[in-house]
This record gives sequence, C-alpha cells and structure tokens, in this order.
Amino acid sequence: MVKAIPGGIGAIGSAFMKFVKPGQPLQDKFGEDNVKKYRLENCVITGKSVRRLRARGKEVPAYSIRHDDFPGEEFHVAKSNFKVELSCTLDSDIFEDELPGQQPQRRERASAARPQNRVGTNSVVPENQQEHEAT
Repeated sequence: MVKAIPGGIGAIGSAFMKFVKPGQPLQDKFGEDNVKKYRLENCVITGKSVRRLRARGKEVPAYSIRHDDFPGEEFHVAKSNFKVELSCTLDSDIFEDELPGQQPQRRERASAARPQNRVGTNSVVPENQQEHEAT
C-alpha cells in the first residue's frame, strides 16, 4: 500500500487546473481548452481550511495554494483534488490531521448499528415446510 505524502505549509504538489479556484487567471494565461486538460504543477501550499468551492456545493477541506506564474494571487483547491509530491521541510509545518501514524475517524456502518436480533425476510419459514419438520 502506497502511503500518501502529508500536506503542510510549504509542501509542493499539483492539481488539475479545472479544480483550481478562481479559474479566470488560469484561463487568461493558458486558454480555456488547456485549463480543462492539464495540471498546474509546482504549487506551494500556504494554508488549509474548510471552504465551499462550488456555488451550491458542500463545504470541503481545501488547500490554499500559490504559484510562481501568478505573483500575489491565492488559489484554492479541494484536498481530494490535490496531489502532494514533495513534503514540507519542517515536521512542525505538517497539518495535524495528516501526521503519519494517525488513522482517520471512520463512521460506523449503518448495517453494524442495526440490532442483531431482528427478523429478516430470510428467516421466515413457509407454512408447508413447518408441517414437514413437525412430523
């Protein structure tokens, strides 16, 4: 199993340009067709927050990133759409929830939360089979 490289302030990675917000500066520089096809590489993580990246979307964990081609511009990308390729230089800069050795909190499955003594459709015995078992 390949372990993910933890993200932190100063970590370097890449993301598909179509997931990077705001997208207008990327479209102005690279063109709309290239934004849909290619990755924006050598992005530096500057922070992490929970943001609403789509107009009617849910809030998701997101990285704040910057790129050398866009000085003074701050971009945002969902954590799930960003690939960390080079970890940050200091261990103290790694985000707490991404430290190695920590397992993410998992929700208990709904099927495991159900009572085990319930009667399901598979436990019903047809009437004629009950008569044969009694004799």
